[in-house]
Amino acid sequence: VAILYRIVAGNQDAHLSITPQFSCRNHGDVKKASELIFDVHAEGASLSLIPKELPSHPILVAATAGAFVSNDVVFDEDVMFDFDASTGDDRLDAFYQPYRLELAVAAGSTVSFGLVVAIDAMPLESAETIVSLYRERVRALVASAGMKDDFSARLARAADLFIAFRRSTGRKTVL
Repeated sequence: VAILYRIVAGNQDAHLSITPQFSCRNHGDVKKASELIFDVHAEGASLSLIPKELPSHPILVAATAGAFVSNDVVFDEDVMFDFDASTGDDRLDAFYQPYRLELAVAAGSTVSFGLVVAIDAMPLESAETIVSLYRERVRALVASAGMKDDFSARLARAADLFIAFRRSTGRKTVL
């Protein structure tokens, strides 16, 4: 996952704090805080979490600005998602949040930065490059679909979101 941020400070200094939340579970499962066990390493704007359940699949986070600072409260417990509530699933989940990314922006200035989150290995490309390549791929996809109206373009972009590379077969699959 790559995200680009552009923070514009008005006539006062601004401060951005991003608290990523982590879990290690199968889709549809929930976890208690006591089950979320990670080996965590933070250095500057980089963070790695190695789940006890899957030590061969570290979760890696890197920002191009700011620094990770430890949190006093490391679990967000008793979380229920709106979607789950709407389906009648009343189970509660927990998330691990050992660090937050802190970034100061001076009054009257603009700061642009990227954030990349990966599993297993950090990509060689920056967040800016990943987003740029994605935008170009989507532009080419919409152009190749040959549809000129906005609805068809949105449909082509949405359909592409369900195509994924399946490592076990070495081929693409539809989710």
